[in-house]
Amino acid sequence: MSEKIKMLELASNKAANDSGFIAYLMKKYLEVENISEREILLALHCSVEDYYKLNLCRVPDINSNDFVTRLNNISQYTNSSPTELNKIIKRANSILRLSGNDVEQYNYLMAARDKQNKDKK
Repeated sequence: MSEKIKMLELASNKAANDSGFIAYLMKKYLEVENISEREILLALHCSVEDYYKLNLCRVPDINSNDFVTRLNNISQYTNSSPTELNKIIKRANSILRLSGNDVEQYNYLMAARDKQNKDKK
């Protein structure tokens, strides 16, 4: 791993504690979805370096008029899929709106829904 990527990783890890950065959303998303960073890299179609750069970007406000413009600018800067990034940001925001036991309840309901859909097939 290059020195540059190590520095980006350290900065990304620090940013993961600040809700203003995408790193914070990624951390929550990875925890709730129970997926690895490798899976996120594949979904976003970006390199490790670009992933850390993405994590260091400020979170665009999903309710603002310029959300799509900001999302596209971030995706272009980080060479990542705007569609996947949009999905991750919106899902992570939804996760954060839930709190404590609500997250566990939500995961339980999601599992029940998935089982129900599987049984219908």
